[in-house]
Amino acid sequence: MIDEEIRLHNKSQIEFKYNYSFPNSQKKNSYQVDTYIFIPSSLGMNHYSYPSEQFYRDLQSNIRLKTPSYSLEDLTKENSTPFTNLLKEVKKLKSGLSQDEMHLLEDNLKMFCSVFRTSIRDHLTVIKSSCSNKKCETLVDLFLESIVTIIARYRSLRVYFEEENISDDALSVYKFGDEYLSLLMESVCFRLIDLVEGCSVNASAQQMSTLYDILNQEKDHRLAENYGSVPVSNEDNEEYIYRRSVLKKFASSVLYLNTKYVKEGKVLEQVLYSIAAGIAMIFATVMAFYFQVLYGNLTFPFLVTLVISYMLKDRMKDSLKLLFVKKFLGSKFDHKFKIFSSSGKSIGFCKESCRFLKVEYIPQDIMKYRNRERFTEIEDGFFLTENIIHHQKLIQLNVSGLKKSFPNFKAEGITDITRFTILKFLEKMDGGREIINLVHENQREKIRAKKVYHINLVIRYSSSSGESIRKFRVVLDKKGIKRIEEPLVS
Repeated sequence: MIDEEIRLHNKSQIEFKYNYSFPNSQKKNSYQVDTYIFIPSSLGMNHYSYPSEQFYRDLQSNIRLKTPSYSLEDLTKENSTPFTNLLKEVKKLKSGLSQDEMHLLEDNLKMFCSVFRTSIRDHLTVIKSSCSNKKCETLVDLFLESIVTIIARYRSLRVYFEEENISDDALSVYKFGDEYLSLLMESVCFRLIDLVEGCSVNASAQQMSTLYDILNQEKDHRLAENYGSVPVSNEDNEEYIYRRSVLKKFASSVLYLNTKYVKEGKVLEQVLYSIAAGIAMIFATVMAFYFQVLYGNLTFPFLVTLVISYMLKDRMKDSLKLLFVKKFLGSKFDHKFKIFSSSGKSIGFCKESCRFLKVEYIPQDIMKYRNRERFTEIEDGFFLTENIIHHQKLIQLNVSGLKKSFPNFKAEGITDITRFTILKFLEKMDGGREIINLVHENQREKIRAKKVYHINLVIRYSSSSGESIRKFRVVLDKKGIKRIEEPLVS
């Protein structure tokens, strides 16, 4: 099963987030995403001006595990799996931890932080959706009690790291987690305050007072520990932003999977090149033998024939290479990434390809989604054409290998986050605004209008559990992306 989210990351980047779930009955799972990008021809994007190498430079992908799902209430229990796993590794602390033992301790600490972050996010979503009923204040109470209990439980582990002969590296890892959790507490408390002040959530005066108490306590805690992540008025607070960003990556790094690039079809490519060279050599040899018999050795005509046959052989070899690549490798993927767990075990692969396609090669169901709005009949006219990019991604995962790599946690699926930069699309756009006329009460009024372009995305998601197609429209102007919308089905 594939869940997807397409959103605006910033003015120049689109973010695609795909969640792939693992069916319990299958050891291997394959997922395929076909993205068709319909680009107005006026933007000048074609296979000459925008080769596949540039497309891949504009694409940035990260594949990670889906964070194991636990409710805040689950995490407050003493036997909660994330805390139990962390405590088990902490109790193994001793002088001279091996690299594997240190790695296991760090992974469980990071996983605890990541699970806590996700459970907070999910609970805030529930609070926001329940703001219109009496459960709201009860949910806020549960939120406040839970986060205080969970953070106190984590900090109770500090004594283990301060025992004699415990390495400074182990204590540093604990402090990184502590500072991250403190910043996380601060962030979610401010977010809840924003929801209350924006009238999205109901909270009592006592609850608001508790929120501010937590904020003050966390600020004082970071000051006492000299963490350097306490913002100061009338300062640029660059260290605060830097530390917050690094700690976020530190905590989530346990979920990220490693990839190794492998050129797709490399062996077949070399075989085809060898065959092309062989055919060209046979041609040159036959020519040489024939004219040797016809004119004899050491004659001027024979010398001319050898030179011409060598020239033709060279051109024939290059032409055959292009022909074979187009015939046998044209439908293949451009490259392949092997996917590894953090422990280095191979758990699958990802293949990608990118091609410009003519309209006649686009599947009918994709074109049906592209043209499902009446206004697109004009866009499809002979005077308005589009260039179409087809990006294909295939992911295959060995679920049993993935579960063995993370034995302490249930591997529920992976998340593929891809960001696509559209700066090349802006280079040939007409810029700025235009003055247009408007009639208002028999008076002409001149107003401004902005020129925009529409790039249409039709995405097909395929897996063992089924297939679905969605369409999105990216609205751009000279400054970048204005918005991303999903047109209604007509």
